[in-house]
Amino acid sequence: TINKSNGKKSNGNHHLLYLTLAETNDQDADLQRLNSLVELLSSFPGEDPVRLTIVSGGEETAVDLPQIKARYCPQLHEELASLLGERGIQLRPA
Repeated sequence: TINKSNGKKSNGNHHLLYLTLAETNDQDADLQRLNSLVELLSSFPGEDPVRLTIVSGGEETAVDLPQIKARYCPQLHEELASLLGERGIQLRPA
């Protein structure tokens, strides 16, 4: 459970962030979005593991990002949604 007043987890449980990034026809823009995503996650350091799924040509490739652990909170969710869209974010118990 997330305490909405401070964005911190109230029960100490970790979450697994499943993020989906859809490839477009603009390779440079896709690379920029990926870089922005890594920078965003790095700006919310924490203990929540991240799995990134890249959708390209109808195929999905899932990659765990062991070097990046984030702190899920409402602000991170909002910024992820602006970058990936709401459909690109899933939160599950770790």
